[in-house]
Amino acid sequence: MILFALIAPFVPGLLWLWFFYTRDKYQPEPKRVVAWTFVLGGIAAAPAVFGEGAAERIFPFSQQLVQAVLFEGRIPAGTVFVMCFLIVGPIEELCKFAAVRFYAARHRAFDEPMDGLIYSSAAALGFASVENVLYIWGVESAGGGVALLTLRALLSVPGHVFFASIWGWALGRRLLEPRRPWLVPGALVLSSVAHGAWDFTLIHPDARVLFLPLFGTLAWLLLRLLRWGRENSQFRPDRRYVAVPPGSTDRRCVRCGLTVSMDDVFCTRCGGRILPARLACPHCDAPLTDRTDRFCGRCGQRFELPAFRCSLCGTELRDPTATACPTCAGCAAPAAPA
Repeated sequence: MILFALIAPFVPGLLWLWFFYTRDKYQPEPKRVVAWTFVLGGIAAAPAVFGEGAAERIFPFSQQLVQAVLFEGRIPAGTVFVMCFLIVGPIEELCKFAAVRFYAARHRAFDEPMDGLIYSSAAALGFASVENVLYIWGVESAGGGVALLTLRALLSVPGHVFFASIWGWALGRRLLEPRRPWLVPGALVLSSVAHGAWDFTLIHPDARVLFLPLFGTLAWLLLRLLRWGRENSQFRPDRRYVAVPPGSTDRRCVRCGLTVSMDDVFCTRCGGRILPARLACPHCDAPLTDRTDRFCGRCGQRFELPAFRCSLCGTELRDPTATACPTCAGCAAPAAPA
């Protein structure tokens, strides 16, 4: 029984983790970073238990629920509402969010919108796995433990992923729209509300009829977010080999790689000089889409920083203060000697 209570609770979480990890088809995340995020998500269950225990001392919601069940009374809707929407939902989502925000979201592997969904899923599944351990330890018989674990594997474990995917989407979208500071806090509030609604429909008898519609809505939302992550990945094959994106001026900053307009002389991001430049693989000279590419699409060579080359003559551009190509001066003809 002890071995079952220690190992079996992690099986559903690991199976779901494999499922979500394989959804990232274009640029799979490092397994080590995903594994550590899973572990940190499990560790985050400890402060969540502590926070809920502190809230219990202020507002004894568990005691009221137990008394209602033991004496066959009606569960107070106000008590369930406070517990689900103001205590359990916010505390657990904040703990899971912290596991991603202070590790995976700062890692250099976090480089595409899909990563927010992958790492939030890993943290949520680690959290749910430790929750499984706590629930299984409270079951006296092995048969009851198997039944409870099966029920949680189908409902509670994916439920944690449903909630976390909302703020995970916001973390990924921040790569596309960094000037929206309200996006992540708003998503955290929304995920806490979804978590509270999930628990409320399971606990309160009058609201259980709403559980299946809520489950279907959150599952549909997760599938939509996964599709959004794949569609917005810069590592998609139909994006990776485009040398110049549609509408590009073919003029880039030689310091940071920002594409600029025809009239710009200095970069609006870093102040570097603007030249008619293109990004190229330093090994085979294949054109690259942007400066975040870490592997060449043609030769597969890994590199830390792609080379900038003049789009007219191909000369590598190394000096970020240069005002013109040192070979052709921006006119595709050898420059006159000084």
